[in-house]
Amino acid sequence: MAEGGGRRIGSVKAAINMYGQRATRTVSPQFDLPEAKSVAEDLHKSGRELGMYRESRKASDSAKAKAEAELSKAKKTAQELTLLIEQSNLRLKSVKKLKIDGNGNYAQIIRELEGVKQELSKLKLDAAYVLKEKVAAEKEVMELGAKTEENLNLVESLKLEVDAANEEHVLVELAKMEALKECKEVEEEREREKKEAFEELEKMKKRTKEMKKEIKRSKEYENVLSETLADIEMLETQLSLVKDMERKAPKNQRGKKDALTVLREVTEETEAKKEELASLNAEVLYLGGIMDALSKELEEVKREAARFEKVIRKDDEMIERLNTKLLMAKGRLEAVSADEERISSLADNLICSLEKLKNDKEAAKKEEVELKEEARIIKKTEIGFGGKEKELISKLDELEKAKRAESLALEKLESMVERTVVTREMDSQSSSTITISRFEYEYLSGQARHAEETAEKKVEAAMAWVEALKASTKEIVMKTETLERESGKTMVEEERASFRMQRSLSIKRLVQNEIEKFKEESAEDKSSSLVVSSSPKPVRKSVRISGRFTPVQGGKTRRYSSGNRGTTPSYFVIKKKKKKVPNLVKFFSRKRDKSSLEQ
Repeated sequence: MAEGGGRRIGSVKAAINMYGQRATRTVSPQFDLPEAKSVAEDLHKSGRELGMYRESRKASDSAKAKAEAELSKAKKTAQELTLLIEQSNLRLKSVKKLKIDGNGNYAQIIRELEGVKQELSKLKLDAAYVLKEKVAAEKEVMELGAKTEENLNLVESLKLEVDAANEEHVLVELAKMEALKECKEVEEEREREKKEAFEELEKMKKRTKEMKKEIKRSKEYENVLSETLADIEMLETQLSLVKDMERKAPKNQRGKKDALTVLREVTEETEAKKEELASLNAEVLYLGGIMDALSKELEEVKREAARFEKVIRKDDEMIERLNTKLLMAKGRLEAVSADEERISSLADNLICSLEKLKNDKEAAKKEEVELKEEARIIKKTEIGFGGKEKELISKLDELEKAKRAESLALEKLESMVERTVVTREMDSQSSSTITISRFEYEYLSGQARHAEETAEKKVEAAMAWVEALKASTKEIVMKTETLERESGKTMVEEERASFRMQRSLSIKRLVQNEIEKFKEESAEDKSSSLVVSSSPKPVRKSVRISGRFTPVQGGKTRRYSSGNRGTTPSYFVIKKKKKKVPNLVKFFSRKRDKSSLEQ
């Protein structure tokens, strides 16, 4: 039985060495040796990369918000341009209706054109800023792609490690099952051996009780033997006395007979006692042999009991070792299962984050395509604005030339008017009419028609330019409306993305908590903090300059009467109106002040 127990114990050791030690060799280094540190560092790196991605995502969201703000500003400027164009159209219509003087209208148109030029320069700057933001967004998209590839590689390595941990988990489970089976067999064998030992001890106790009874009986026999020996000695003494008495006593027949009978009885009793003594001696010898055999059996039983106690102690020690190894294997198994659960949760979180990264990458690609389309549209509008700007510059040059010519003509006209006014005031003191020459009348009427024609041409050119600008602004408004619709569609997506971002932030907090727990359990921590600071670009605020157009009050036109009161056909007689001539002087002086201010 001892040999069978030793063989079974050896098989348990072999099973433990085969499965348990291999499990400790393969499982524990992954979580206690430098490989565990590498896994922890990879997990920390993945956590840091997730944080960096979140920061880059926030930066891209802020850049997107800035671009949307710039787009809204561009929309506002486009709306302001449309309002300005509508106001200019209304003013041009009012100019046509009221026939305002050309110089003041030209000054207003020039101011409007300068405002439009400023708005065009603002739009160009906004377009350049949008292009810069587009380049930055493309760089961020490339960086996100590289980070997604790195995260995919990390997830693959984590999957391999999870597979290895699963294999080690299976091996540990098999070793546990084998150890439990061997432990059950050892316990059953131990119980069986205990039962057999108890049965042997019971038998030995029964035999010792019987031997004690036999010893008591032998002691009783010894007492009886001693008594019989005493009786025999007494009888022998009596026999010797009788013999002496026979020698000394008188030879009487009757006494002889009595002595002979007594002697015979004594001899018979002595013979019986001798036979009984011989039988008792034989029985004592038999009992002594039995006692020797029992003592030998007792010694063997004691040796067997000591051996059984040693075997039981060895079995107890082996069971304790097996229990400790089972507890260690259970602890390792629990650690492996906990690490496997953590790794699986981290892998799931990384997979979710990678899916989100892929979705964000696709959204970034879509945004990149939209930005490219917007840049193309902006380039087209810039090209159109460049052509319009050249046309505006040419028109402005023409307007400047016409303005200079008109200013010279106005100066000449003012000098002539002043002279004629002075002379005619002197003449009008004597009569109620003013006489002018035909040349003067024709000159004045021709100049008025010429000025009216040039003013109408300039107004028509300005109207055409305004119509072209209106068409371009309508295109811009349509594009902005489409962008608004697209941005309205993307608002829901952005809300969903923000919800997903909040959920991913909560997942990130959980992952960070798991990583912190894993860091506390690991032996050493060689994590290096990487701080990524993204400074948002300053938003250039476009200054809104809205030109307010005030209609110029034109002077009242003089109505000349064509009545011919004199006999000479080369003169025209005009009725004197005392208050009209000073108004004409004020009108020309006001126009001269305006031209000097504009210069």
